[in-house]
Amino acid sequence: MTIRCSKFLLFLFISHLAVIEARGGNTYQFWPEDPNAQYVVFAAGALSGEGREWEVPIEAKTFRLHFWARIDESVSLEIIGAGGKPQALTEPNISVTNGRDRKSIVIFDPRPGVWKLKLSGSGSFTIGVTTQSELYVCCLSIINTGGPIGHPLPQQVPLRPGNQVMQASLAGFEIQAIEFHLVDEDNRILGPVRLRQNDFSNPYLLIMLVEPPSRPFRLRAQGRDQTGYRFQRLFLPLFQPASEEAAREKPLEQPQTQTGQPAHNPLLLELERSAEAGPYSIVRVGVHDLTDNVLLSENGAPIGLRLKYTLRFPRDGYYTPIPQVYPEQIRTGYTGALSMKVHRFEIAPLPEGPQSAPQLRYLTRAFYKAGQEYSFTVDLIPNYVLFNEQTQTFCIAMRTFSHTSRDRFTSEITNESRMRFRIAIQGTEMDGRQPQLTGLSYVPNTWYSSYMKGGAGECR
Repeated sequence: MTIRCSKFLLFLFISHLAVIEARGGNTYQFWPEDPNAQYVVFAAGALSGEGREWEVPIEAKTFRLHFWARIDESVSLEIIGAGGKPQALTEPNISVTNGRDRKSIVIFDPRPGVWKLKLSGSGSFTIGVTTQSELYVCCLSIINTGGPIGHPLPQQVPLRPGNQVMQASLAGFEIQAIEFHLVDEDNRILGPVRLRQNDFSNPYLLIMLVEPPSRPFRLRAQGRDQTGYRFQRLFLPLFQPASEEAAREKPLEQPQTQTGQPAHNPLLLELERSAEAGPYSIVRVGVHDLTDNVLLSENGAPIGLRLKYTLRFPRDGYYTPIPQVYPEQIRTGYTGALSMKVHRFEIAPLPEGPQSAPQLRYLTRAFYKAGQEYSFTVDLIPNYVLFNEQTQTFCIAMRTFSHTSRDRFTSEITNESRMRFRIAIQGTEMDGRQPQLTGLSYVPNTWYSSYMKGGAGECR
């Protein structure tokens, strides 16, 4: 977990210097900044006596907000805080650095809400606002039939003719809803971006259908975090659409989709059917009637734990509702031996779609229907145990888990203390940062003793 008092040290150890191509072919050196910072606003231009302002939406879990500007002496800068009043720059959580033609203002633990950056006067400017937060939207890449053209993208990105498939990573746990737009170099909206989750059990990855306009553009994400505060992220790569001449020269002997792309691109075809514009609510499956109990072997010996729960899926689609179960308290040097893995499971009714029961054997990706309740019974055994399907026997993976410390591994699996386990189910409201504890407590040595009495030897 990030220690608040250490955040100020981030600014002291900054060494990365970003260089971005701005309008008119000029190159600007920005103020030194952390390479992991995410842009909220970027703009460049000139003033002729008028004023300009930019909204800076800041979400709840932001711990560092950086305003920087490269401006002529006759241009003045003002920051309006989340309360709607000019921000005093003398507060203890604010660091201000002024150069001859540059200003840098770093605010630690900023108040969430809509801030503003204002410029007035006459002269040229380049401004930017970056944030460091537990909420991230990053790692934009282009996907085509030859594979992803990925992160980090160059400053200028020439595009092929036709629509583009892109993907971005995000902190799905922190986001309530998100939408993307294409914007020009002045941050004016050119059009919406249609998108969907890559897999409804994966809140970390969005797939987007981008319909390029006729002019250069960037991508901008906006939305609300889990507490309702607005956020914004701007991707700096400037995309250059293919020229009309290049589009006319595109070979046409292949079958084409309605948007002019080769028909053999199944992802593009699927996105044309399923991607959505507008605010997109991150899909989270509801978990109901969760219970845990001791898993017994055929001889009645305790060998693990059994979970039972009901899932209601909010929309038709592919999900991977795999449970992750691990000890409530994990100490330094933990070998992973007592984390649990799926041994057997039942789903009623079985998911519909092209997959078969054997393919579902390990609780893999499957198609589930909205409005249907699915009852899951999942049997889990410790990680250190392997099961041979042919001989129907268990063995102990001693070498796998004791390569660093055999004594530590042995002390974990023979522990006589009662412990509870955390349960997280991928893609649900119990995912990631909101796991639930088992209702019962379990003694690891009870499991180990059962395996040894049942004849489990060391795996070969």
